[in-house]
Amino acid sequence: MIYIQLNQRGLIVSNQYFGGSVEISEFFKDFKSFTLDGTVSDSVWGKHPREHSYNLSNLPDKEFIPCTNPQCRKGGYSIIKILDKLSLEDVGDVKKSLSCSGDVGGGQSCTYSFNYSLDWEK
Repeated sequence: MIYIQLNQRGLIVSNQYFGGSVEISEFFKDFKSFTLDGTVSDSVWGKHPREHSYNLSNLPDKEFIPCTNPQCRKGGYSIIKILDKLSLEDVGDVKKSLSCSGDVGGGQSCTYSFNYSLDWEK
């Protein structure tokens, strides 16, 4: 489950409940639109692409989007880091890339990334 709190310092996104936070579906209930589209693939070769798409009727419910690298250990892409990009603006359009948090052994980081676009309107 993902929880969100809006306070004076901005948006706080967490995978744990804390005072004043609401479930992700409650936070987005008054949004006119929300879309998160992206593709996980090898940053160098484009191998093992997998598309992910979320919207108001299909909000993310887990903290991580899984990495598609078959050799990756403990990897993925944090929904919390992505939703943290939501600003206090009424309308937004963000295009970003998030590197995988995992490794492939031998001290080497995973080379996969999640390239996404995030659009919303309140």
